Amino acid sequence: MFLQILMSIDMISIPATLMYTTLSLMMRTYSEEFTTVGKDVGKLDASNSFGAVVGTFAAGFLMIPILGIQNSIIVTEPSDSYHNNGILFTKEYFSLLSNRLTENGLVSQWVPAWKLPGKNFMIFYNTFHSVFPYVYVYYMEPDNISQLIFIGSQKPIEIGNNELYLFNHEDLNEIETELNTDDKPIIEFATALNLYSPDTTTVIIPSKEDVLEILN
Repeated sequence: MFLQILMSIDMISIPATLMYTTLSLMMRTYSEEFTTVGKDVGKLDASNSFGAVVGTFAAGFLMIPILGIQNSIIVTEPSDSYHNNGILFTKEYFSLLSNRLTENGLVSQWVPAWKLPGKNFMIFYNTFHSVFPYVYVYYMEPDNISQLIFIGSQKPIEIGNNELYLFNHEDLNEIETELNTDDKPIIEFATALNLYSPDTTTVIIPSKEDVLEILN
């Protein structure tokens, strides 16, 4: 983790340093009078910002529509569903994500499994699976079942050797449940009720075996 943070800082700091260094050099060339330094800095910075705005506009409204997108990945990590975010766990929301994907696109969804005991886990899984025919489930941390990552796609994905991989759609028994929808946000209310369970240690947090018992 420390190495990843260090590499991220290096990747950001080097171009940022070069950018502001060149800006300073440009100012020394552009501004000739001390009395007009403030105005000159404003003009130079404005032209630089205008270029960024034009580039952003061109990418979003010209280049992408003209050239298209070959692949897309949508990563969503909403906060807890009972914090007015219940709609981010529904079939309608997943359908919106699916409609934004390219043919080979992927959706990655964070799942608070420790707040989805019993049938609530299968309700969420069936809701996600109703939109994405191919579902792949991963740990966030090795052997920690409390938080999971669901990967959904419209096409099969080749699974490599990954210690965080848990199961996919082909491993599950078909268990019929209701779906979590905008009109009936089961997950939103279920997770809120679990907060007031008499014994949150045993009721809310499932073990690995609790989740894997639904496998063939």
